[in-house]
Amino acid sequence: MNMSHLFNTIREFWLKNKALILIIILSLLIRTAFFCQRQSWKQEVVEHKIIHGDAIQYHERSLRILETGSLSWFPSVRTPGYNLFIVPFYYLFGARIWVVLLAQNLLDVGITIMTFFLARMLFKSKLVSLVAAFLYAVNWLTPLYANTLLSEIPYTFIFTLSMIIFVYALQQDKPSYTNIILSSFLLGVATFIRPLFQYFIAIFMFLLLLQKQQLSRKLVSVAVVFLVFAAVLMPWQLYNLTRFGKYSLTTTFNGTLCYWIAPRLKANVENISYEQARLEFLVASAGKETTIAEQKEIWEQAPIELWSQERTELAGKIAKEYISKHPKKFIALHLRGMIVYFMGVGEGGMRELFGLRKIQADSKSSLSILGRLRKLFRDSRDEYFLIPILLLILMIEYVFMIIGAVIMWVRKLQRPYLVLFILSALYSPSIIGSNCVARYRVPIVALYLVLTAFGIVESLGFLKKKLFSSPVIAHESGK
Repeated sequence: MNMSHLFNTIREFWLKNKALILIIILSLLIRTAFFCQRQSWKQEVVEHKIIHGDAIQYHERSLRILETGSLSWFPSVRTPGYNLFIVPFYYLFGARIWVVLLAQNLLDVGITIMTFFLARMLFKSKLVSLVAAFLYAVNWLTPLYANTLLSEIPYTFIFTLSMIIFVYALQQDKPSYTNIILSSFLLGVATFIRPLFQYFIAIFMFLLLLQKQQLSRKLVSVAVVFLVFAAVLMPWQLYNLTRFGKYSLTTTFNGTLCYWIAPRLKANVENISYEQARLEFLVASAGKETTIAEQKEIWEQAPIELWSQERTELAGKIAKEYISKHPKKFIALHLRGMIVYFMGVGEGGMRELFGLRKIQADSKSSLSILGRLRKLFRDSRDEYFLIPILLLILMIEYVFMIIGAVIMWVRKLQRPYLVLFILSALYSPSIIGSNCVARYRVPIVALYLVLTAFGIVESLGFLKKKLFSSPVIAHESGK
């Protein structure tokens, strides 16, 4: 191939895909800006702003995997999927967290491209696809979490790829077993990173049952999906069975119920601080004589013993007993948490990243949704109302998302995708409830932005048609 032919090929590719290439560059620039603002190559930033909360465990366990070359010591609290993503970077570059975050930013740019192809697959429209990719490129939530040592972006990358392949399978008269197997395999890999999604496979199975096919083929497809998904996770479940005596993916759920969800309920019921409520549950779940001071120290040190099989089973039992005594309050808080899931803009992370004034959290978990909004606007005066502006943008996206979804349903356009999206959107908040924060919405950002893009294009098309079909405009244009 001579240079002239190569140049012409590149030029032709550029002319055909110029808009998409510019959007990809924009996506890369925005994530680069977030990455540079994070300054994760500075040790003081790593120590004070990155290595905290869940990131402590991810970092320390990745180092131990590297040191031991084994997973035989790994606790039952989490799956090691995200650690196995981190370890190769630590092995090649040392424990430089900025390298991991850089890779996550590149993965997020990759999700921008996948958003384009998902929209193109659904609507067969280049304009809708470009708008969807643009909306993902300029969203702030995913770049925010791409620059944290958390599993959101690696999980979302694999999850989105799985969804694209599954949606493609649903569009076929007879879904290919190859596509079904690949999508369920990828979902299993994604679940190994984020075990919260271990029941998500039921959504795939439900949608396959809704397909217009022979019952025998539908049942075979459902069986294949389940078996492939189970086969991916089975080795780790067998590991937990042999080491901890229980065939499960993690012990996270019971611990989360006792250490986060039930304390929020207790704080609301007894009008005490969230921190105090958690400490009381820690004392109750210890299974021995202890004090609040001792449990506070244990909580701050976050040892593996806190998430042991024996302790989390007791913790889960105590939490469930308390919740059963206050079902109405629990349901109310659960529903409020679901609203927070959809309305959160990652305000805490945005304030921390850009050095804005830190706002004191509501320690008693007592504010209503309206009270939270009032507090949000009151606290935003010193930050040029950045957070309310982001909330307004989010609400506009939702409005066009709903418009797009309604049009699709009325036109009987890609209804299986609508059902898939609705169930996907409700999955996490339905399980997590009152403990919901914006980060749990990251996996569905691309899924709803394709609907938003469709709603925007359709609305603008309708507006254009109305304006140019107006008698006054038509008369003036005819002069």
